Amino acid sequence: MSKFTLEMNRYFSATVGAYSLVTDREATGDKSVTLDRYEKEVIFSAYHPDSFERRGGAESTGYDSHKEFIFHDRNHIRSKIKLAIVYPKKTGQELRLYFSKPTGFDPQAGEYWYIFRDGDDVPHIGVMDSFVWENIFQSKSYDPFLFKSQQNFDDEDDSYQKEVGAAIAGLPISTSNLKYRRSSTVAKNALKAANYLCEAEPSHVTFSTAAGLNYQECHHLIPVSLQNHFEAGLDVEENIAVLCATCHRFLHYGRGEEKFELLTKLWLAKKDGLDRRQIKISFKELLSIYTGNGLL
Repeated sequence: MSKFTLEMNRYFSATVGAYSLVTDREATGDKSVTLDRYEKEVIFSAYHPDSFERRGGAESTGYDSHKEFIFHDRNHIRSKIKLAIVYPKKTGQELRLYFSKPTGFDPQAGEYWYIFRDGDDVPHIGVMDSFVWENIFQSKSYDPFLFKSQQNFDDEDDSYQKEVGAAIAGLPISTSNLKYRRSSTVAKNALKAANYLCEAEPSHVTFSTAAGLNYQECHHLIPVSLQNHFEAGLDVEENIAVLCATCHRFLHYGRGEEKFELLTKLWLAKKDGLDRRQIKISFKELLSIYTGNGLL
């Protein structure tokens, strides 16, 4: 287990934390982890060392063998759960935490599990896919101050969507003075390629437009307001995600942590096309665009 770095503490708004890559033995064997000194530091900051049940033939202490945690699942949704955490032997200071499939805390081999404290009374515990974890914390090219949160989402989006809608319906497009120019033809091509379905979830039904097509919106995954950071043009089909209005607004205004699942899905779908267009960006940098101070 490794102790949270300063970057990780900032990311999770943590005061103390630790993390580890789950081994095959831990995931498929006794489905538990033996806590090291860093993990104990987190646990003992919330629960007294003498408040854990001792097994291995020891006389019962009367303490509850389950402790409360705030669980962060793979989709970064939080819930309160209880997990078994005990001294498994009659003597000694070995402290073991058990996985629990019913609660959702059931990390698989190759995933990361983590634990930390913030301002809450109980510890936070979570599981994260290794692809996401390593791209967040191990990307060497990442500059946490390169991009700055919601300010990157331009305030001209409504005008842009109206232009795209007019172009699809064959209506005259009003001449606009958008600061960041975008081509309605590029947007039309992206919509057609997506078959007018939401790329976040194709089952999301909206309504039929005047042109008889399922209404969707075009979202530049890397906002065109960041064009000065890139040599390649950002107004290209490969950088446009076709989304229903709800998913689109979620990317603009939703909580940063809860955007992980959707951003991961869009990244996996778009990264090869971005590479072909020579748009150089890491997944970690993409995440920073949608968060405050470069961190979720």
